[in-house]
Amino acid sequence: MANSNLKSQVVHVPLRMCIACRVKKPKKELIRLVLSEKGVVVDVDGKINGRGANICPSENCFSVAVERNIFSQTFKQNLKNLDIASLKKNFDSAIEQKKFREGKENIVFRVNKDEAEVKVSKKLTKK
Repeated sequence: MANSNLKSQVVHVPLRMCIACRVKKPKKELIRLVLSEKGVVVDVDGKINGRGANICPSENCFSVAVERNIFSQTFKQNLKNLDIASLKKNFDSAIEQKKFREGKENIVFRVNKDEAEVKVSKKLTKK
């Protein structure tokens, strides 16, 4: 008979689809682009208001989106005057920032009350 005190916790992972390759991935693995008053901008933190679209952090997906004019289709706007060079620069910066964040380590402190000693261990987070 199963113990009623133990509950299995299922963690919900939000999925989003890349606008270029149409592959569903966890939200944290994609880069969000937002249509704002300034045009299409890269939203690293995911907090900018506006119509958003997600794209894989790869050069291939970005070039496919540019070639097929997917930005205009996704944002339902005519974006022929879109500054691709500036957007590409910000996109590359977001890729580097995402790689930097993935390498962060969580530091876990363990205190044993009997020995009055603190142990520090580093644990990598899996994403």
